[in-house]
Amino acid sequence: MKLFGTDGIRGEYGKGFFARDAFCVEHLAYCAGRVLKKHSASDCRAVIGRDTRESSEEIEKRLAEGFAAAGVLLLSAGVVPTPAVSYLARAKKFAAGVVVSASHNPWRDNGIKFFSPDGEKFSDALESEIEKEYFASAPRKRPPVKAGLYAADFSTAADYERYTAGLCDVRLDGLKIVVDCANGAASTSGPKILRAAGAEVVVINASPDGRNINENCGSLHPEGMSAEVVRVGADCGVSFDGDADRAIFSDEQGGIVDGDRTLAVCALHMKKSGLLPGGVVVATVMSNIGFLKAMKSSGVKVAECPVGDKSVREEMKKSRAVLGGEQSGHVIFGACAATGDGILTAIRLFGAMKSSGAKLSVMTDFVRIYPQTILNVEARDKKSLESLPLFVEALAEEEKKLGDSGRIFVRYSGTEPLLRIMVEGPDGDAIKSIAARLKKVYLESV
Repeated sequence: MKLFGTDGIRGEYGKGFFARDAFCVEHLAYCAGRVLKKHSASDCRAVIGRDTRESSEEIEKRLAEGFAAAGVLLLSAGVVPTPAVSYLARAKKFAAGVVVSASHNPWRDNGIKFFSPDGEKFSDALESEIEKEYFASAPRKRPPVKAGLYAADFSTAADYERYTAGLCDVRLDGLKIVVDCANGAASTSGPKILRAAGAEVVVINASPDGRNINENCGSLHPEGMSAEVVRVGADCGVSFDGDADRAIFSDEQGGIVDGDRTLAVCALHMKKSGLLPGGVVVATVMSNIGFLKAMKSSGVKVAECPVGDKSVREEMKKSRAVLGGEQSGHVIFGACAATGDGILTAIRLFGAMKSSGAKLSVMTDFVRIYPQTILNVEARDKKSLESLPLFVEALAEEEKKLGDSGRIFVRYSGTEPLLRIMVEGPDGDAIKSIAARLKKVYLESV
């Protein structure tokens, strides 16, 4: 049986795994704690951080009960970005980092993900070990946490903030930046770090109430941020998601700059600065074909990998790359971070702007983004696509029609009950028609 998805465990709070009377959360922490103790040479400590959902603090406390039952001390950093936990696990030598967040999902959802002592997402092997332990016994209520096994130290967030602000190799003085915090984990740290780097910051969506995280704001809805950039005459803007491990940007004209363009600008800047060893960057199979063409024309090699920043990180190690990312806005700067970090990405992109003296609209112009459409189709059962012959036949037909001028990518989401159909090519109407046909055939086949 499978417990972990592509980015930890997610679901609607109060139901299924997250039901209050199921004790699955507590059992997960207990089993994870037992596995961690097997691999720890000394006292076993873990650090935990959370986003601003109304269920996050309760989940943290339930996790603390499970870890305590396994004899693991849990230190709470409070509300912090996901990359802060990754940094703290690495810098403070914790046995693990734990994050309570459902990232860009709506407030009703929540999730749990783990980081290793080197700041990376748990390996598949370690997740499998925890799953084996988890399914070997039934979840049950755990006793209250014993004194000394659960503590809070909110000053640890400042360590991450100082570290990240210090990674700005070019001061941002003179830049006016709109910062959309998605009413999430970046609501304090995001503006604070950018101000420390010298920027003038206009903050929006930084008043979390437990239910407004990602609501019509953040990286999935950057249009409000881009409109504010134009309204206040800012140089650029950034929208984080709920846990701030990704970022989407706006240029001075209100044009949206997605992860592909961000990655392209950073790759080119690093190559010119001699900071891109081997001239290689890692991107996922969902990257726009325009990104691939822009990298080729700029002399940058692209190593492709499956979707997910965990896959990006793994491919970066294989390819010995120091830069990798996704169209969704996850970008990993491997020389100083082990996971996607939206705030660090902003620091680096805006630093590249300052170094070049160019406007962001000019810097991104060399990447011609091809029309792309993505349909999310409800897929509760996630039947193997190979078991659907009519769908396989339709997919082959449409791929043949597109030829080298475009491409189709179909996959099940690892975090939601959805089938994602991505089609891109030179004709916007044509790709929408292709995606619509594939959706129709899929629904008729399941």
